[in-house]
Amino acid sequence: MRWASSTLIPALIAISAPSVSATTTCDPAIISAILGPSTNATLKSAVLVVANGTYGGGGFAHDPDFPGNATGLPALCAVEFNVTSPLGAHFTFGMYLPDAWNNRLMGAGNTGFGGGIDWTEMAPLVHYGFATVSTDTGHLSGPADAKWANHAPNRLALWGSIALHTSVVLAKQVVTGYYGDDAMYSYFSACSGGGRQGLKDLQVYPEDFDGVIAGAAPWLLSHLHPWAAHVSMPNLLADPSDNVTDAHFDRFAEEVVRQCDPQDGLMDHIVADPYGCQFDYAPLLCNSTFTNNTVCFSTNQLGVLRATYEDWVDTEDNNALIWPSFSLSADATGLAGSGLNRIPSTFGTAYLENFVMNDTNWDWHALNASTVILADSLNPGEANADNFDLTRFRNSGGKLLTYHGLSDSLIPTGASIYYYEQVLATMNGGADGSMAQNKNTSTSVLDDFYRLFLIPGMGHCSHSNGYAPWYFAGGGQQPPANSSGYSVPGFEDAEHDIVLALMAWVENGTAPDSLVATGWYEQDVAQGVKMQRPVCPYPQQAKYQGGGESLASSWSCVSGSLVGFDAITIAKEGNADPPATATASTTSSSGGGMYAAPTGMLAAAIVGLAFAL
Repeated sequence: MRWASSTLIPALIAISAPSVSATTTCDPAIISAILGPSTNATLKSAVLVVANGTYGGGGFAHDPDFPGNATGLPALCAVEFNVTSPLGAHFTFGMYLPDAWNNRLMGAGNTGFGGGIDWTEMAPLVHYGFATVSTDTGHLSGPADAKWANHAPNRLALWGSIALHTSVVLAKQVVTGYYGDDAMYSYFSACSGGGRQGLKDLQVYPEDFDGVIAGAAPWLLSHLHPWAAHVSMPNLLADPSDNVTDAHFDRFAEEVVRQCDPQDGLMDHIVADPYGCQFDYAPLLCNSTFTNNTVCFSTNQLGVLRATYEDWVDTEDNNALIWPSFSLSADATGLAGSGLNRIPSTFGTAYLENFVMNDTNWDWHALNASTVILADSLNPGEANADNFDLTRFRNSGGKLLTYHGLSDSLIPTGASIYYYEQVLATMNGGADGSMAQNKNTSTSVLDDFYRLFLIPGMGHCSHSNGYAPWYFAGGGQQPPANSSGYSVPGFEDAEHDIVLALMAWVENGTAPDSLVATGWYEQDVAQGVKMQRPVCPYPQQAKYQGGGESLASSWSCVSGSLVGFDAITIAKEGNADPPATATASTTSSSGGGMYAAPTGMLAAAIVGLAFAL
């Protein structure tokens, strides 16, 4: 529900509704009555948390995805509900209901394949005054554990989108019943798997949220995970004498900094534009004067390195793009290093074994472009967030902020760039396709509702190489040490805090022209600010203008060009027949990105929930 607002958001969110007292309202009998029998939801628990209290996952055995407890909480009521879906599967959602409520709801997401209520991710958000909601998506597992998905189409459907959407619908009812007033605005903030959830939800249910923050979103799982297995193979299948070792990757990283760092006008060990760097591999080769093979590359080793960092293409289909690989500034050792014990990364194979093939003995040597076509066709759980037409979300007044670290070593930064460019192409009046010849296309058609921020030096959702500032209170970013957990300590405003930036855009129409990333010494507020630097909406770049290099005021955003990825072909339902060992996990979406509504089992489940709600 959107209310007009003419009041600018202050640096600290003002509480605009009378406070409630959890001491009197956090009563299981009262909470249980809010959601009637027709919702298929039953109260699991309602726990009073006093100011500076603790609440959370209760340990790994109880919640392997989010086992930790949130500490230093404000006074609130923590509630959990069990929900039975028409599919016959169950899921749980949890909420923090703070005494000092800001009249807003905020959703938090999940990570990887994991299932659990993310109490610790909700903790910083509740300090703003949000009522918060998170769901376990219908299972409990760690982020790398995909076994729950094997032959489990109902669980996959919940995980794909149903559990989050239904949790949000029910959470809004809980808010109204608990506070006696509707939420004025509803938001979502998450990174990684949670970023995918946010994109998927706004594509299918554009009225769920007024604003979405989606970081490093793996929006096309059917290509990302096969790539994660594929990118391991050049190194692991090479002759041992041709392996690229961790020492070689370190040497490569040094050379990337040497060649690519100067682009922003300052040598500071931060590569601001790896996609704009015309990298020359030749200096890495061993020669007559430089033959120490621990720090130089043979011709074969250089071939392995290039195969690791170059985009994955289908050599039997005119080198059609399958998935973008690492940026030059990303560390590939986690997925493609020599320490993988001669098997591909399970980040790739776990999805293929359990989501696609339903066969934990599937032979990864069979991975090729046809495997990706099969994964596209099945689209397990209809989890791909591959709709490039965001007209319904834009027309509903929604705002979208996405971000991605330029040194992400798990989900390539190119994934977010590609998605942005395809939305731009689609909403600019054309069909999705190659942007290689349209690198100077104006972004004005998106600027009023969608902006992408690329964070130099930042890895997956957070942290950096020690030089680059990266904190802006985004999803997946735990607050620095010696802070209250609220916002960006000392800089609680929309210029430095992406949550406040989104609120200012949604509620006041003030779009973020940049964000300032902050870094502290040892990521500890008590030790002081080390560096601040603006990050710019893509495709703009931050350029050094002179002065103190650690000051944000020494930098400004200047124009840049799009990367211009070639088009990825996303197979439609029925384009591939499952092999004998593979059975369809769920029915598929329309596949090619123009996903307008859920289909098959997913659609039936949503219809059933609609009647219940």
